[in-house]
Order: sequence, then structure tokens, then C-alpha cells
Amino acid sequence: MGPNFFSSREGAVLDVRCGDEECAPLLLAWRTEALELATRLGWHDAEAIVRPHPGGAQCFLSAPVDALLTATEVNERAWQAAECVVAGGVAPIGVTPWRGSWCTGSTRRDRRWSPCSTRHTRAA
Repeated sequence: MGPNFFSSREGAVLDVRCGDEECAPLLLAWRTEALELATRLGWHDAEAIVRPHPGGAQCFLSAPVDALLTATEVNERAWQAAECVVAGGVAPIGVTPWRGSWCTGSTRRDRRWSPCSTRHTRAA
């Protein structure tokens, strides 16, 4: 514990894969979602750090040492929400289950539950 490759603070790392053109908006959305969730958990001074690499990135979220397991779940949830937001939907914080995702489109008819995929789909 303590200093690591990302920060002088403890935290959790999520390794993600994304294409070059989609990575920048996904990583920005992940950072926004991760910091929002961290704030809701009372981690007001959390750090969200991205280290890109070819084909993806590593996403670090600082967390209290007694909440590192929770931080891994927050990282995953923030990534799912980021995918929904970038795909044009809305991922409501506090409503989306930890596994799978609710990606909400502009109308009630656009909602789709996808337990295996975090990609947003719209009704035809």
C-alpha cells in the first residue's frame, strides 16, 4: 500500500480496452462518473488518473485504504456509465445495477436492459 505507479495514495486500477478514436471521450466520461460516485461515497478528495496505452488505458481511482474493494466496483460502474453516456444514452447514478447496465435513451421506449453488454441500444 502507499505510493504506486499512479499516485502517492492508495486506490484501485481498472484496465480497459478501447479503440483510438473512442478512447478519449470514454476516458473523459469515466473520470466524470468516477469522481461523481466517489463524492457520493464521501471521498471528496479522490483522484481519477488515466494512463493510456495502445488499445486502451488504465484508470486509477484513489480511495481510503479500507474501501479499496469498493473502489474496484466504483471503477467498473463508472466505466459502464461512461459507455452509456458516450453511446448517446444517460446512465443514472444510483439506479444502474452493478452488473449489466441501464442505458436510458430519450424516451421510455428506448430503454434496454443488457445483462451481458454495456452497449446502448435503441428501439427500432
